[in-house]
Amino acid sequence: MISFYFALLNTNNMDIIDQPGMQSQGYLTMEEVERRGYRFAFDSYFNQVIELLKNNLGTYVLAALISLSISIFSSFIPVIGSFLGIFLAPGFYAGFVIISKKAADGDRPEAGDIFSGFKGNVYGRVLVTYLLFILIALCCLILAVPIIIAAGPDIAVITEFFNDAARGGQPDGEMLLDFFANPQMLWLMILIVFALVYVSVSLCLAMTFATLYSSSPTEAVSNSFRIVRKSWWWFLAYTWLLSICASLGIIALCIGFLVTYPLPFIGSFVAFDQIMKGKNPKYSA
Repeated sequence: MISFYFALLNTNNMDIIDQPGMQSQGYLTMEEVERRGYRFAFDSYFNQVIELLKNNLGTYVLAALISLSISIFSSFIPVIGSFLGIFLAPGFYAGFVIISKKAADGDRPEAGDIFSGFKGNVYGRVLVTYLLFILIALCCLILAVPIIIAAGPDIAVITEFFNDAARGGQPDGEMLLDFFANPQMLWLMILIVFALVYVSVSLCLAMTFATLYSSSPTEAVSNSFRIVRKSWWWFLAYTWLLSICASLGIIALCIGFLVTYPLPFIGSFVAFDQIMKGKNPKYSA
């Protein structure tokens, strides 16, 4: 924990993280990317993810160990422990992106770079971007409430179900099934789930944009939507594959999970990096 707070205070080395949107990083403008378009190069993205992980395995494993250890330890802090994750997750996400950026540029990343996401202006951008993501997801759920009520469910069934759960009793599963007995309710729930999935996939590049490119959280969210909507189904398959691969590490116990844990972060960077550098364009420059 001491090294963690020391890293937060050490803000002298802020090379790429304090310059979002700088063309010196080799990234095109959003207008140019949209003009050229891009082909979703699934194989190219996934192969580069594996290459980055393989060539920097020790760095990623140690960075994963550090970030997970701090996150788990902080969750046991009384009162504030349950909220600390909201503030730690964006910084560690940005840290993995910066490690991947350095590795892709041929530099030698270090495990300590996992703290780079907490330095300079980048942390404010990724934190607010993360909070915006949560807010948008909550709005989807809140907007669904009047729609569900309009469908005419038996509210008494839900009320009794949650009352039983609050009292520590055994909720009646059959009562809850009655709630979904109406086909309209089933379709509404499917629609809500799809809305949440759509938002999650559409914002899968937002944190990476906030780390390396966009100058504000709202711009990061907007840029992610603008890029992902052109190949939404491909991004869905890509993010799910990376998530499945990351989960498979649990089978190999702790060490295996430390190896696969960084995959979604690396995958987000790789897709962003290749698209924003104009690789695999649909139209010539």
